[in-house]
Amino acid sequence: TLASWTQTADFKGFVLLDTVLTEGGYNALAVSGDIDLQGGTWTCRAPGATAMHIIGATAGGNMTVGTNALIMAMERTFSQRTTGATDHNAEASSHGGIGGPAEGMAPEAVKRCYGSIVNPDTFGCKGNGGQGTDGGGGVIKIAVAGKLTVHGCVTASAWSAPYAGASGGSVNITCGELVGTGAWDGGWG
Repeated sequence: TLASWTQTADFKGFVLLDTVLTEGGYNALAVSGDIDLQGGTWTCRAPGATAMHIIGATAGGNMTVGTNALIMAMERTFSQRTTGATDHNAEASSHGGIGGPAEGMAPEAVKRCYGSIVNPDTFGCKGNGGQGTDGGGGVIKIAVAGKLTVHGCVTASAWSAPYAGASGGSVNITCGELVGTGAWDGGWG
């Protein structure tokens, strides 16, 4: 456990959080005091065959994501298509919402939604067909005992594709108070 975590506005680098999600929970970056991200990017590895890497952090105090800071689990899904992946070309994958059907396809042919809206911790999945083969969104789990202020960006979105897009991932935030004018994104490509 660290006493505090600070990244200044002039920091432009990446911090790779090697947090692994298991059925028993996750081994988050633990900070007993405040986390202050004014610059730079927090990210994670793409999941491997056995490890499910996410961005996970806990703060015993407050947390700030400044205007020059980014928490990004974009395109951090498995390399193969998974649960919500479609079997049809030109059809978007599902996750927290139903993916779009291909032209002329019955809506009921689209894969069902998966994951939890109460405690989201599932990855998005790859798209299908043409250029829609990029990865889905990853998982962000952050718990802040005090106030979370977001003026930067928090994203678990899928990579953009013109059609047959991948599905977004999960953003799971618990905090005492949430404020700020920043951007939140867990969307599809």
